[in-house]
Amino acid sequence: MPVSSRRLLYSIAVAAAAVAFVSADAGAESAPPLPVPWAVYGGNVAHDSSFGAPAGPSGDALRRGVSWRFPEANAIPLGVPLGKDGAALGPRSAPVKTTQFLGSAVGVTVVGSVVYAESDSGYVYALDAVTGRQLWRAHTDNAAMGDPIVAGGRVFAGSGDTGFSFSQVLRAQGGAKTGLVRGLSWAAVYAFDAKTGKELWRYGTKGEDMSSECYAHNTLYFANGDGHMYALDPATGKPKWITDIGGFDSMSSCNIFHHKVYAGFTDPNDLVAVDETSGAIAWRTSFPNVANTGMGDNSPTIDAADNQVIQVSVADARKTGGKASVDTAVLAVNADTGKIQWKRLLGRGDSPPAYKASVAMVRNGIVYVSSPSTSRLSALDAKTGNVLWSSTIPHPSVPGLGRGAVTYRDGTLYQSTGAWLYAWDAKTGKLRHDLYIGGRFGIANPVIVGGTLFVTNSWGWVIAEPLAAVR
Repeated sequence: MPVSSRRLLYSIAVAAAAVAFVSADAGAESAPPLPVPWAVYGGNVAHDSSFGAPAGPSGDALRRGVSWRFPEANAIPLGVPLGKDGAALGPRSAPVKTTQFLGSAVGVTVVGSVVYAESDSGYVYALDAVTGRQLWRAHTDNAAMGDPIVAGGRVFAGSGDTGFSFSQVLRAQGGAKTGLVRGLSWAAVYAFDAKTGKELWRYGTKGEDMSSECYAHNTLYFANGDGHMYALDPATGKPKWITDIGGFDSMSSCNIFHHKVYAGFTDPNDLVAVDETSGAIAWRTSFPNVANTGMGDNSPTIDAADNQVIQVSVADARKTGGKASVDTAVLAVNADTGKIQWKRLLGRGDSPPAYKASVAMVRNGIVYVSSPSTSRLSALDAKTGNVLWSSTIPHPSVPGLGRGAVTYRDGTLYQSTGAWLYAWDAKTGKLRHDLYIGGRFGIANPVIVGGTLFVTNSWGWVIAEPLAAVR
């Protein structure tokens, strides 16, 4: 299919989401059912967020494909190129601040016929998946930057911010390498009733709780900005155990495999595995030359077939001729021992505005990851790390273009990055189609349900698009 683009500009004055149905059936290849519970970021440990539609009339509509746009609180028009105050803040700072204070940093959760999304404006939303109609909205004390976890009739979300208090800045300037706390304002993990949005409990912490939680065996886990890993009772919010890891986790959403909970931390730049029952540290593996928060900002992915944890980090910051540059490192670590199996550098390029690479996705023995410094999407052999193909992402108008993760369906990879949705041939890396949406996508991976693609963006929108319009 020739590459084409279609401009979709939506005004913030839209008070309710409009819905349109597409008659084409997009489900040729069998997809797993929607997960219950939605226990980890992306819906599964491989972060491949492609699922079949639920049964019933709602599922029939999602299978055909629906289209709507829902403006979250403080959303700005999708046609604004740089974000809020773009003229004053410039092309590097404006998109980052827009994301951190009013947009949606990552993706959505879909359970049954409901889409759940968090907003950096401090809200958690439940939307009708077919129409985009708001079912409920709950408030958090600070920015909600994760992918909601849904289990046992509850929706779990964390809140926090990217700042450091003045006292923490002074400690860092004084040479402190450990014990730094990230998070300037209030931080907490919340449980809401999945049907009504009523707050059931709130567990406050010293450091930010921006990353997504994970759930297993009637326990809610998360890592956070005060350098700890927590295990909470999901019914009461009371801690089962708290483990001091050191450093801080910013946006590294935890993952679970082989009864271990994994997350990335910064200062020290370690990938850490913790026993899910006792909280004891099973192993920790240090990653060299990590740039800034480029470890604690990236979520680990499980390659179950090869018993590996795939971790992406922004690494090896340098200045050449006064210009900052970084590389993107992909590492495979044995899930049981923490031993590094292989490491691959994806290429040096301009330092992105914030130190977040894309979240890796694993499918059929291949690791897919894109680089924010080179704006390239790559496929790597999961056993060796050898690059199978690497493709340039077009339309490089927004810095840090290569942050978007991918989702697989029917031999096609779907990606949301920059202001566009992309469809790539999974075998060759050839671009099949692109679709202009507007605004800017963060590190979100699309969630595909039947014939509908769901995603959020940094301008404060939850978006549903028929798969047939993207491929």
